Amino acid sequence: MSKTVKAEKIVTFEMSESEHDEVIDCLRPFITDQRFEVFEEILKKRTRETCVVLEQVANPHNASAVMRSAEAFGLFELHVIPQEGSFSASRNVASGAQKWLDFHMHAHTEKCFDSLRGRGYEIWASDLQDDASPIDEIDFSKKIALVFGNERDGISEYARKHSDHRFIVPMHGFVESFNISVAAAISIYHVSQARAAQGLKSGLTPKDHKAVLASWITQSVRASHQILERKGLKVPIIRPQRIRDVE
Repeated sequence: MSKTVKAEKIVTFEMSESEHDEVIDCLRPFITDQRFEVFEEILKKRTRETCVVLEQVANPHNASAVMRSAEAFGLFELHVIPQEGSFSASRNVASGAQKWLDFHMHAHTEKCFDSLRGRGYEIWASDLQDDASPIDEIDFSKKIALVFGNERDGISEYARKHSDHRFIVPMHGFVESFNISVAAAISIYHVSQARAAQGLKSGLTPKDHKAVLASWITQSVRASHQILERKGLKVPIIRPQRIRDVE
């Protein structure tokens, strides 16, 4: 009796374009034309030019709401600096958004910031202190990482000192702050609309576009792992996720 060898899972961005083509060609007959066209249309609007960083967010419902807003407005990357070794997400609140995002987990804020700066991002941290700039002052033409901190304490002192800029969403009522998920949704929407108004690009690089398409199709086809295994192909995943699901 022959031993079954499971198909190798691999981060899709580490695969070659020819390997992506093989996966797409193999699984394409198993999804409808309409589904394929939806993937293509959404990918045209996905962007890495703006990303979100969650620093030690405690409430899984808040984190999941931010995740959902980021996905809805076309952002692709979500960076998480968890309080513990894993990141809790509420399946009901996230509504499946986690399947379509590129998660980056970081042990420390310093490592996260260093990684983002190495890729050309300016780091804008949400902060309620008086010297924070109104969100309107963000230079939307650059690659931006929007940082949101803990519900009770806000951003860490490290983030406050080492972000490139700090911003605030102006308020005109009696309340002194927004819930983090609301603040994030407003900020992401504001940046997305401002970039669109200025005609700034969205979309992924052609290589990333194909990499993500291969992964999304794999997620959408039932028994895709077995199908790829029979063809001797790798299973593309966006990135390993250490996410603990909660209701």
